[in-house]
Amino acid sequence: MKIKSIAIIVLLAFSFCKKDKIEEPEPVVPNVGNLSVNYRPTIDGNTMLFGTQYKNAHGDTFTVNLFKYYITNVFLVKDDGSKFSEGKFHLVDHSLGGGFSMSGIPAGTYKSMIYTLGVDSSRNVSGVQDGDLAPSKAMFWDWNTGYIFLKLEGTSPQADNGSKDIAFHIGGFTKPYSTIRTMTINFAQDLVIAKDKNPQLKLASNVNELFKNPFVVDFFTYHTVTSPGLQSNLVANNYTDMISYEAIVP
Repeated sequence: MKIKSIAIIVLLAFSFCKKDKIEEPEPVVPNVGNLSVNYRPTIDGNTMLFGTQYKNAHGDTFTVNLFKYYITNVFLVKDDGSKFSEGKFHLVDHSLGGGFSMSGIPAGTYKSMIYTLGVDSSRNVSGVQDGDLAPSKAMFWDWNTGYIFLKLEGTSPQADNGSKDIAFHIGGFTKPYSTIRTMTINFAQDLVIAKDKNPQLKLASNVNELFKNPFVVDFFTYHTVTSPGLQSNLVANNYTDMISYEAIVP
């Protein structure tokens, strides 16, 4: 009799414990996706090759040995006008492939991208930083003049110096010669972001746009622009249409 009573008590206790067990809800997986943004260096539509001779709008011959720039404050704009802000700083270095990846993008259909070529004024005076903003990337002057936003180096026989080198280190974040520029690229087709997709956004960066429209650069006079000021600002006005849409690979 006593054994039967103990068995009933154990059975009841087990029953109560089982009732008290709370089922854990299934984890919610965010409906977000990724995007690869790839930049193809070009000379007026043709892929640019390092060390190959080209001509600028002035008719000067030149080669490119180095070409890189900062793409920051990227916004993707949906078809309903809402925006996704990434908030990262990307150094596009064409000697290393020329592109970057974005993640955590809300699923949806996007129609354009807003971006800044350069580094915002607050980051220019924020002390030593890491990642793509690290001084080891060789895109930093000092704490007064800040970051180099775009760097192009090469050669030209027209350059009026002994080395025949050309160097364009464009930067500066203070008025009247701030070279920070914000641009918009409209997509010719829908960019669809979803969990099961990894689309690519393909863009072209035309080197020759640095040297024309509105300011035509001749390498005899303007072969070395390596500090903030009027000349740097003139080149920055040129590169506002340097980057253009090419394609979206779903």
